[in-house]
Amino acid sequence: MTTIYNLYSLGTTVLYGRGDLGRTEMFTESDLSISHRYKFGEDNKFTLEGFIDFRNIFDERNEIARQTTISGTNFTASILTAAGCATCATEADVFDTIFNGSGIQTFVENRINSLGVGSTGLRNDYNQPNSFQAGRDVRFGFRFFF
Repeated sequence: MTTIYNLYSLGTTVLYGRGDLGRTEMFTESDLSISHRYKFGEDNKFTLEGFIDFRNIFDERNEIARQTTISGTNFTASILTAAGCATCATEADVFDTIFNGSGIQTFVENRINSLGVGSTGLRNDYNQPNSFQAGRDVRFGFRFFF
């Protein structure tokens, strides 16, 4: 999992490097299916099959994903200038800082820290689980083959 931020509405801009948030736990799931076929009719050419399927039989609740977007702010030249990036007066300066300078990580962090926790600063749910494995599921039914 990788921390991302929004730079000029590009939602997948990497902040600290790929994999900085680690990995989710190993995903495991145990399923069980039971069925029985009953043949009938002339020459047993018809089949009725009853079945029951148990998905995630041990009701595991593995974490699947986390919130990896660090801030709700859309970082642009004006926002980065306000955050202390003296060389970020124009869009060209921002990209020059990203690719040729010390990087933009410090300026993004300064902006997030100055705003605090909230919709435009550090997200309340940053690095928190936001998706889990589905719970136990039981299905039963019949199939008719002819």
